[in-house]
Amino acid sequence: MRDPVQAIIDFNSHFDRDSLQRKLNVIVKSPFPFFRATFHLFAADMMGGPFHKFPICPSSGRIVADLHTENFGGFRAVSGDLVYDINDFDDTADGQPYEYDLRRLLTSIILGGTENKLRIGDAVNAAETTAREYFSALGKYAGAKKREDLAALHDPTVVRRLLDVAAEKPRDAFMKAQVESGKKGPFKFKVDTSFREVDNKVRAEAEKRFPFFLDHCAQSKAGAGYLFEDIVFRYAGKGSLGKNRYAILMRKSNGAAGDFGSLRLAEWKDSGNSPLTGGGATSKTRNREVFEAALAFQLSPKRLLGYVPFYEFPMQTRELGANDCRFSNDQYKVAAKLEQAARVFGGITARAHLLASMGQEGPRKFVARSGTTEDRIVQRLIAFATAYVSQVHEDFDELKKRQSEVALAWSRQVR
Repeated sequence: MRDPVQAIIDFNSHFDRDSLQRKLNVIVKSPFPFFRATFHLFAADMMGGPFHKFPICPSSGRIVADLHTENFGGFRAVSGDLVYDINDFDDTADGQPYEYDLRRLLTSIILGGTENKLRIGDAVNAAETTAREYFSALGKYAGAKKREDLAALHDPTVVRRLLDVAAEKPRDAFMKAQVESGKKGPFKFKVDTSFREVDNKVRAEAEKRFPFFLDHCAQSKAGAGYLFEDIVFRYAGKGSLGKNRYAILMRKSNGAAGDFGSLRLAEWKDSGNSPLTGGGATSKTRNREVFEAALAFQLSPKRLLGYVPFYEFPMQTRELGANDCRFSNDQYKVAAKLEQAARVFGGITARAHLLASMGQEGPRKFVARSGTTEDRIVQRLIAFATAYVSQVHEDFDELKKRQSEVALAWSRQVR
């Protein structure tokens, strides 16, 4: 018998109590954040739950897996440019149907649109636009032989406007909001609602692992000349809220005292196995798998993208930057804006799938392998998304009814 509430309790059973209380506060707000935070339910429904017999095209390969509208964002890449791309690959999995990414993305578009009080028809139209743009991009760029050939699938006007706003945010102001002068060194984190202090044992281990982190970034020279300054536990995310997650403060060795411009922030985040890859203990190399997936999916990766072993946890790493930005779901209260964004999502998803399968068939014969037409595939994707939106609402209602049960179970966790 499918019990979504018990599944949520069980999946999060190893997370700490403080994080779980925050997570519960997030997922009971509305169906959209609930959907974002429960990819494990979606995966279970695809693999063996009520939707596992839903018709699906056999075209498969490396997928993002937890793909939704808020996993697209802008960031400063290793090239120094501000780029807009998919920015979270925690649940990536190989050998899975490409259709899983489209199913989850289209569901998020319809769910988010209707939550913003748009007509169901407007939200469905936007979902169709995403699917149509995806297949259009596959047809247009399927013959690309080199990664740079896919650069044209980039930066439409709506994205450039977002990046222009992000570019106006100076790094020193960003740092001053989170960092202050400290006794243990020139700088330390301001401990607030997003950060929690760590003990000396954790700090010592982080300092020990810091050189490994610098040596295992996508751009090997990105961390050159930086020194370890401070570490805090970081509360962030929705689905990943509760994972071991730390913010690392770095300082240029030649930086002047009081120079906030000499500082950079990095995130170290525990990388659990994807729910699509089955249960069991986390692979010790999972952090490297996520790192390599990000390199495969993105045209230009984020600065300080890499990996590090931290205690027994395989951590992925990346910069936390002043220019980080994203299309927040609450921006789509006008149908035209959702339609605009939907086109961007479809094109970037196609590009990611093509990039990650360069030199292989990948999704290039998606329609041909389906044994039917594009119209039929799009129709099926929309049928799935509308049905799954209904499932999300039912699961959310069940959680609201049993919220005290979840709170009690999670209150027993160790910090």
